[in-house]
Amino acid sequence: MQDAAYTEIVFFCMAVEILIFLKMRLGMYKLLYQRTFAYVLAFASLSMGLDFLIRFVNGPNGLFGPMANSLLHSFYFAVTLFFVFSWFRYAGYVLKLPFWNDHKRLALYGLPMMVALLLVVLSLWNGCVFYVDDFNIYHRNDLYFSISLPVCMLYTVAGMVLALVKVVQKRNYAERPIYSSAASFGALSIVVIPLHVHFNGSLPIIPAGIMLSTIYSFLLAQAHLISVDPLTHLNNRNQLHQFLSSKMRKESGRKRLYLFVIDLDKFKQINDGMFFDCIYLDDVVMPQSVEVIGRQAFHNCRSIKTLTIPRKVVKICDFAFTFCVSLETVYMLPENKVELGYHLFDTVP
Repeated sequence: MQDAAYTEIVFFCMAVEILIFLKMRLGMYKLLYQRTFAYVLAFASLSMGLDFLIRFVNGPNGLFGPMANSLLHSFYFAVTLFFVFSWFRYAGYVLKLPFWNDHKRLALYGLPMMVALLLVVLSLWNGCVFYVDDFNIYHRNDLYFSISLPVCMLYTVAGMVLALVKVVQKRNYAERPIYSSAASFGALSIVVIPLHVHFNGSLPIIPAGIMLSTIYSFLLAQAHLISVDPLTHLNNRNQLHQFLSSKMRKESGRKRLYLFVIDLDKFKQINDGMFFDCIYLDDVVMPQSVEVIGRQAFHNCRSIKTLTIPRKVVKICDFAFTFCVSLETVYMLPENKVELGYHLFDTVP
């Protein structure tokens, strides 16, 4: 009865993950965050599917022998490691950290995962992480608790800490919900993984925790999508109404609430990450009043072919045009000396 309930819950969690995955892949907007989050959902669904199959393979009455049981468990461990690493990469994308799309940094940050994967493969011969006995029953070994499990915790908690640092910064008010979603999985893992170890995997705690965290992230991402312009990433009228409503609810009436309307016709700075990941942005006309182009201002704008730097520009910050892979021509018109940052055109042909 307990096994039947376990498999039903895992199957339900897997079905939810697949539905969210299809929603992301078949949605109206083909945004980069959707593709990045889809990898997370794909690995989560596959991990739950393997967990579902293991229930029919493990044990004396399993469908297959010890070797097939060992292979299935090793594949399950590998997919789980890829899942937590893909979540860590997704958190990096959401937080606009440069490592998420940098292959060298990803390879460096992926070393703990690769070590854990190697040990999982070696377990097929020496049983260092897990082994299957002659009765076709799966057992965990010491390295599971000292390496494999801590590696999973490492990526989830690291993503959570990076997100929480962004959440507490006042300047990130508009992005706070989406940053909170990046921290959700790490927060849940701190609770879920110890419970999973305590109950020795007899309860479907991890699939349920993964499902809850991905649903939470999906809902916040959808709410963010309707509050922010998908091209410029600027807040729209809906976000303004939400912000003003929340402020008016919090204020007691003893304090005054001011609304400043600022004319942006002659702005002088393109802020950091203003057009970050606007992959369909193909025509850029910068006002002649612009003096500073911020850090990662046009990062990953993959459709831009021509850029004209206005006359009054005096500073271009780091990574301003990285991953603009279609960029062919840059016209430099500044009248004064320009302070150039590092890696302005990395990965530009």
